[in-house]
Amino acid sequence: MGNGESRVTYTYFACNTNHYAGVPGYSVFSNLYLFEGALVAVSPDAEAGNSIPAPRAIMSGPKKPDGGRPPAGEDRWSQITDPKLAQQMGKRAIRIPGITVSSNGDQR
Repeated sequence: MGNGESRVTYTYFACNTNHYAGVPGYSVFSNLYLFEGALVAVSPDAEAGNSIPAPRAIMSGPKKPDGGRPPAGEDRWSQITDPKLAQQMGKRAIRIPGITVSSNGDQR
């Protein structure tokens, strides 16, 4: 940058989560986090977070008596796009380095 301009980039986590590909129940990520027993995707802002699929496309909750499956609750999956919330995870979150493949199929 020139002419006295400067650019400041605010990064609250060294590694943001990336989603590479997937179909409902099967997804490929890098840099997922584990926090309080749930998988957490971290994005720098809401726009970047749009690249992460909706929870229903990633994993489901416990099977209902009628056979249906609701989307996973925050006890299993969540996404953070707010820097303040990410800071609250602090050193208590564990980054799962490298590639993570999530497979969430029916029990047969």
